[in-house]
Amino acid sequence: MTRLTKKRIMAISGTTLCGCSVGILQDSALGLDPFSCFVTGIANIFGSSYGTFYLIVTSILLLVVIFLKRSYLGYTTLANLLLTGIIADYTLAFLNGFVKAPTYLIRIILLLSGLGLIFGATVGIGTLITAFFMGPMIQWFNNHVSEPLLR
Repeated sequence: MTRLTKKRIMAISGTTLCGCSVGILQDSALGLDPFSCFVTGIANIFGSSYGTFYLIVTSILLLVVIFLKRSYLGYTTLANLLLTGIIADYTLAFLNGFVKAPTYLIRIILLLSGLGLIFGATVGIGTLITAFFMGPMIQWFNNHVSEPLLR
């Protein structure tokens, strides 16, 4: 398997996992990561879905990056832009089909498996966990999973 194929598989897998995680965190109602909290809040204001406004907000950010630093753009950027919000919406709809009114225990389980006050989104323990631990977890996975797979 070529390096490019590995990178594309990792991009699609990571984007899918990220979208599913956002949907699970939304269903847990214990808080989202800060960016998803922001997007959810904007979507709530306009009465739309997370996926719709994720596409809009990330498209605006994409335009900024095009003008500032094009070298940051790649296949993963496009995959993230097009898939994360849609997958989050479908995951949330799927979970809502199975769990109508989750108990606190089920919400905690959803939060742990997925691992917004602003504009009506819930800010909770999930927001704090992702805000403080996302960076170190990404760095660990880069060092111990991504880089060894790409060698």
